[in-house]
Amino acid sequence: MKKIFSFLVLILILAISSFFAYMYYVNSEVEKLEKQLFNLMQVHTPVKFKILEKKEGVLFLKVKYYDLDNNQITEKEYNIKGEELVFDFYIFAHKNKYFAFPYAIFTDKIAPKNAISIVNDYNSSGFPQIFSFQQINLKHFVFLSKKYEQLLRKKRTFGNDFGNSIHDVKELKQFEIDVVYKFIVHSKGGIEVVVD
Repeated sequence: MKKIFSFLVLILILAISSFFAYMYYVNSEVEKLEKQLFNLMQVHTPVKFKILEKKEGVLFLKVKYYDLDNNQITEKEYNIKGEELVFDFYIFAHKNKYFAFPYAIFTDKIAPKNAISIVNDYNSSGFPQIFSFQQINLKHFVFLSKKYEQLLRKKRTFGNDFGNSIHDVKELKQFEIDVVYKFIVHSKGGIEVVVD
């Protein structure tokens, strides 16, 4: 009886040790992937766009989306009434890092409430593919999927999160036809648009 009890205790100790070793491995993997994600996000370009034509008060626009490895995800074209183009981003704060989700496009003639939603343009089975990278394990980044799901359902919540709109102004400087522009997103929350 003593031998059986000792054997069961040994099995229990091995099981507990194995569990803690596994949890340590999983946590170190998650930390490694998060570090890689945050390093790739220091400065990244999720969106490039080009105005193809301006005709009779309508902007003809091409938009391309990129993941963190700079691979093109998808390309979309839009026709939108107006002359001053605005890209709206939703900025999500997590662990002192900021994730910029391209959210909508509107103009001086289209109110933000009637904006063209672009949040689904980089959808990969419920994950925002602009935050994908080669080594990613999606199950470790559920916080991004959850926030993205809210945005897809148009349930924006603020708090530490905020919006950021980037636009041109006719009287100052406008985006030029056939020039490729890119949005550079900084992990501290800033967004700038530059010529590619």
